[in-house]
Amino acid sequence: MAVDPATMLSFVRFLFAFTIGSHILLVSTSIALIFLISISEFLSIRRRDPTYEALARKLSKIFIISFGVGTASGIVMAVELVGLFPTFMTLVASTGAMVLLYAEISAFFLEVLALVLYVYYWNAFKGRYTHWVVSLFVAAGTVASAVFITMLNSWMNTPTGFDAATFVSSGFKTITEVQPFAAFLTASTANQVFHVLATTLFAGSMVIGAYFAYWYIKSRDGDEKAMYSRALKILGAMAMITIILSGISGS
Repeated sequence: MAVDPATMLSFVRFLFAFTIGSHILLVSTSIALIFLISISEFLSIRRRDPTYEALARKLSKIFIISFGVGTASGIVMAVELVGLFPTFMTLVASTGAMVLLYAEISAFFLEVLALVLYVYYWNAFKGRYTHWVVSLFVAAGTVASAVFITMLNSWMNTPTGFDAATFVSSGFKTITEVQPFAAFLTASTANQVFHVLATTLFAGSMVIGAYFAYWYIKSRDGDEKAMYSRALKILGAMAMITIILSGISGS
């Protein structure tokens, strides 16, 4: 039975849209979550408030789950890129833009190593600030992964690093004057990275905030309500800052 090419193309687009749509929800939540964890632990040290520390410990376990599922969906997305769009990925590799994927993988490994130290060696650090600094490395790896992927998307919108005129005139076959590192900074990179970081942090803050708001209303336990209240205060501040930044960044 022959398959209509148009139908197959529509299915391919739907499949990838579903995967990347699911993945961005997990990414937005993870980015906001690691900021919430880091801020909570910092406040627990500064204010000597055990409730903030309990919040950070609880959320770090949730972050592991979010990180694991997000990683799995990211792998599926990478496989789909190669399997569903082989011509495009050949172009990415030939122009040197693939170096951005290698940079993203390096950021991913930083996040993994720091996360292991942060979660499983919580009580092994003599200084509490030392352990808190590890959370900053987790956040750095998480944000850097998002930045490098956004840089690749910016390159897709405003490609550079090769002779586009020759590429088009040759029927999209000949690639010359390749400059691999030009992909790190295109005409749209700065604005797009700024916009993506601001909006994902805002979206993640709202999603997590809705969860805590629900349980704050439902809970009858005083200690739990205190924990949820502290989380909502941090998320409220994050949301107010990031919604302003999102507006500044534009559409």
